[in-house]
Amino acid sequence: MRIKNIELAHAEAFGQLQKEIYQENKFMLIEPDEQKMKRHELANQIASTDFLIGADNDQGVLVAYLAAFRQAYRRTRHRASIVVAVRSDCRRQGIASRLFTELEDWAQNTGVSRLELTVAVNNAAAISCYKTNGFVIEGVRSQSLKINDALVDEFYMAKILE
Repeated sequence: MRIKNIELAHAEAFGQLQKEIYQENKFMLIEPDEQKMKRHELANQIASTDFLIGADNDQGVLVAYLAAFRQAYRRTRHRASIVVAVRSDCRRQGIASRLFTELEDWAQNTGVSRLELTVAVNNAAAISCYKTNGFVIEGVRSQSLKINDALVDEFYMAKILE
């Protein structure tokens, strides 16, 4: 496995990975038919992300990504909201942990001291992964997702970097 920055040259592979993940994972925010697939839309997505890395498998295929987004305001610039996704056939191999390690390096070099995310309360595998990587549950956002016509709560989770 190789960790790399996702850049414009990777737009097609990044779009394909997102398509696969959105089709196989009901917990992602975006449903499969809402995904941006046009090259210019993917380019805008890549360009507007503050930190975007991926993991290639041994065959050079992109199988995971982690994105971090910061706000422009001084009072909130120290925090980053993150999205992480790993293809289902590549989970439980330490890929997410490696992506989180790279994220923390970036965060420490850019003045980010708080990492935050939300996760569906019934996504036990993701919650376990996040806890393993130092995130803690800070609260609940009630009925914040609608998955298959059912309202689902989310946990707010965060990690404070020292």
